[in-house]
Amino acid sequence: MKKLFLLNMLAALALGASAQGGYKADFNTAVDVSDPAFKPAPGWSHQVSTGSYSSQKVTYTYVSDNGVDGTGCIQVGDQFYHDWWEDADVELNDLLITPAVSGTVTLQAMKTSSTSNSSVKFYKMTREGSSWVMGEEIAYVDPGLMSIDYTEIELTGIAADTYIGIRAQNVYIDDFTATTANVVLQRALTITSVVPAIADQNIDCDENNQFEVKATVKVKNSGDLDLTSGEEGYNLQIALMKPVEGTMDYEVERILSTQAITPTWPLAPRAMKSW
Repeated sequence: MKKLFLLNMLAALALGASAQGGYKADFNTAVDVSDPAFKPAPGWSHQVSTGSYSSQKVTYTYVSDNGVDGTGCIQVGDQFYHDWWEDADVELNDLLITPAVSGTVTLQAMKTSSTSNSSVKFYKMTREGSSWVMGEEIAYVDPGLMSIDYTEIELTGIAADTYIGIRAQNVYIDDFTATTANVVLQRALTITSVVPAIADQNIDCDENNQFEVKATVKVKNSGDLDLTSGEEGYNLQIALMKPVEGTMDYEVERILSTQAITPTWPLAPRAMKSW
């Protein structure tokens, strides 16, 4: 069976870096955590860790009024899931990854309840292509987390250009700071839904054994910058796919069509557009 796939052709492109002294991410801007790969702030990344099923993941919640001084924050759930087949808990390493930072780093954290198994761990991260590799854990003096107020966690002596992966569990986190940060903003586009424009499941071919593909596609600006029609790579492609032998995956056999995305206004970060 041949399969058609829509490809998002706007790669995550770095459009600019800014070295910031006295950097702070306050998490006061709402984040759509329904996207498993959400980024908590501009210039950040997210290494998603899951099991075989969509429910076997770390749950994040954006809370608008439970941060430091009643501001926005991010709530993080368990970093494990229960494998019912093996009757055992399986640990996850779902990491929120900071921009490259240096100097002294701080993070405000609070337990989600007095009885919760809460922790915050930090790891040095290395970029390999489009993926991240988790390195050694960064040690710090544990200040002791509370459920009635935020506690400041401090890391000192962070070398220049260090990416830090935050592995939080059953805590609220807020107000990440660093002596310096090199914040790289990204362009990114995500396909959120595809609705075929056909009345039933059958498509009739013409006399040349060809047929027309029609669909309504909804895209989301999942990057940090506005996207404007006409920018390089701001398009969708329809591709014919073929199975990868010995796996359940598919790969591109050939590109059938490339379509420019033409909204009549700049698509702001986290905004949606049907096309």
